[in-house]
Amino acid sequence: FSALDAHLKSELEQSLLDLFATYEGTILYVSHDIDEAFRFCDRIAVVSDGAIDEIAPKDELVHEPRSLAAIRLSGCKNTTPARYVSDHRVYLPEWGVEMETKRVVPHDVAWLGVRAYHIKQTLEGTAGSNEQPNVFRMRCDRVSDSRFERAVMAAFVDEKGAQLPTALHLQSTQDSEVRTPAPPENTEQAFLKSHVRWNIDKHITADDALPERGDCVFLTFPPEALYVVTH
Repeated sequence: FSALDAHLKSELEQSLLDLFATYEGTILYVSHDIDEAFRFCDRIAVVSDGAIDEIAPKDELVHEPRSLAAIRLSGCKNTTPARYVSDHRVYLPEWGVEMETKRVVPHDVAWLGVRAYHIKQTLEGTAGSNEQPNVFRMRCDRVSDSRFERAVMAAFVDEKGAQLPTALHLQSTQDSEVRTPAPPENTEQAFLKSHVRWNIDKHITADDALPERGDCVFLTFPPEALYVVTH
């Protein structure tokens, strides 16, 4: 399917659906595309490092993933290491924040996931309020558009530990040695780890309301939308 344009791919998928419906045996369908797997299959197995990591009915795997591999396969754009704080609270060291969760947090929790389209913009006054938890001021550092959505890479700007660590190195000059920031070993990887992807539907958002690079906005991470897994 990867070499086909969208129209031909859609036609071929419809033909396969008819073919699969007439076959009475078991079909093993292999795909890297979660949408393809969801359309064709009743159950989905997640293969990671050469072994089946998780197998479940498709709705359960997408909405209640039990592993990092399943979270990522299901299309979740944001995953980050997590540490146990309480039964409904985690600390996220790479983001420098704590978040409240609706799902019970295992004591050996290792990862948190949140889908880019579950993150929503909210009002400034709701930050830190009990009525709307997980509200943070964030800076839009990268913006890109597809046909129907705008993707924003946003950084936490007020939270302890949220900024990228900056090492110092000595730069020699003729007169003295000057301390200057040293670039991270992998700047892009560090950027991706410290930022959150936020997707905005352009169909329901006015052009003048779309965030631009450099904007600071308040975003909320709904507790019910956060996945927590142990591996």
